[in-house]
Amino acid sequence: FFEKKELEKDSKSKDDKEVVKKRAVMKYYNVFHQSEIEEIKFEEPNISLFSNSEIEDAQLVVDDYFSNSNCKLDVCISDKAYYSPSLDEVTMPCLDQFESSASYYATLFHEMTHSTGHESRLSRDMTGKSDSKSYAKEELVAEIGACMLNSLVGISNDKLFNNSVAYIGGWIKALQNDHSLIIHASARAEKAVNLIIDYTNEKQAVA
Repeated sequence: FFEKKELEKDSKSKDDKEVVKKRAVMKYYNVFHQSEIEEIKFEEPNISLFSNSEIEDAQLVVDDYFSNSNCKLDVCISDKAYYSPSLDEVTMPCLDQFESSASYYATLFHEMTHSTGHESRLSRDMTGKSDSKSYAKEELVAEIGACMLNSLVGISNDKLFNNSVAYIGGWIKALQNDHSLIIHASARAEKAVNLIIDYTNEKQAVA
């Protein structure tokens, strides 16, 4: 932490007024984990956990992609799933935080599809803000890519399908209902999915 602190006074200003010079001074604080503090009860985060199991075919695609690409995967207790282009890292809540295993992999596939847009892979425009057209287009690519991957590994249920339809429809609306963008996004999603699957095929070829 840095703190502004008065270090010295200078009375030789042009108008003969006292001038206070300030500097940024580094200060150190001891920080303790809550488990190290006695006699204080901390409120535990309200996180619902479910008993989910890995889906073998889906996990194979995940493992091969993150093992053979330079992209990193961080699975932790969290309330957000996202891909960071600057870190080239996907952050995911734990499997048991999702209502179903299918929901977990559908979300992970969405973020994996985003990661294929990194400059070292397919180099899509990842710079758009949440209210920009480029951001909306990238969200279409990611969701369509996730649907394709779900189909490839046999993940399918009505709730996931309806959620995806609503999600894609929402971004199409944000793009002034230009349905031609579905064709464009689908082509990009197909390239993304092929890249992800190539890492699995690459591993099998080496084996």
